[in-house]
Amino acid sequence: MSKPSIKAAPTFTAEVKIPRPEGPPLVIKFDFKHRGRKEFAQFRESLEGSARVDHEVMMDIACGWHDVEEPFSAKAVKDLLDGHHQAARAITDTYIAELTQVGRPT
Repeated sequence: MSKPSIKAAPTFTAEVKIPRPEGPPLVIKFDFKHRGRKEFAQFRESLEGSARVDHEVMMDIACGWHDVEEPFSAKAVKDLLDGHHQAARAITDTYIAELTQVGRPT
């Protein structure tokens, strides 16, 4: 039997549901970057009152996606955010919820 490791994986995958007006949400599986508690606190502080552009934040938290026609890149993320008004919020909210597991049963 293998022993569990206390080290967190450097990335994790989560499904994001992005609202869109023409029907059901656009569902994309993202690969997200893991952050420890201190690094996450710094990240959250960097967002408050920040002039950071949405696509820059997305590139800071995500490192890939699955089963999307366009390859993951800064340009593709900009296009996603431009075409779907709630995409940045849905992606960020999912990232935070999955990373912190707040409100999720254990």
